[in-house]
Amino acid sequence: MMRLAMIMVVLSATLQVLVPYGWFMVRPVLGWFVIMLGLIGCLFPIIPGIPMLIVGSAMVGQRNRIIRWTRVRGKLFFRSWATLRIPLIGTIGRWIWRIQQEISRQYRHLRWWQQERQKEKQQKRWQKQRERHLAKQRRKIPATIAVEDSYS
Repeated sequence: MMRLAMIMVVLSATLQVLVPYGWFMVRPVLGWFVIMLGLIGCLFPIIPGIPMLIVGSAMVGQRNRIIRWTRVRGKLFFRSWATLRIPLIGTIGRWIWRIQQEISRQYRHLRWWQQERQKEKQQKRWQKQRERHLAKQRRKIPATIAVEDSYS
């Protein structure tokens, strides 16, 4: 199970190094292939299905229409399970719904942290560029101009 996931990660990293510009075209195709393997793995216990689905959906990207539609439908499905009064199904639905809410909350916090970090890096870059620009401007002003202006 872990071996196959590691092989996919190594394959993904290798393709990213070997094909830097074509990776944007190869990644979704490879992602859909991994998703198909994951679906087959859910049916047959030979291939680990769930990890393959996760890796494949990460490779395809969360902004893909099909991935977003599936994610929203899954949330609605488990939310409807949570409202059922049948003891076993309702309990499982509420449990999954709480887990989904916690994952969404953690993802939002991770995203906010990432945005703040990018903002700080950008501000540091701007500060360094400004300092370099000011240092260059100071070097451009020759000392003779300042002396000539004082005699006139």
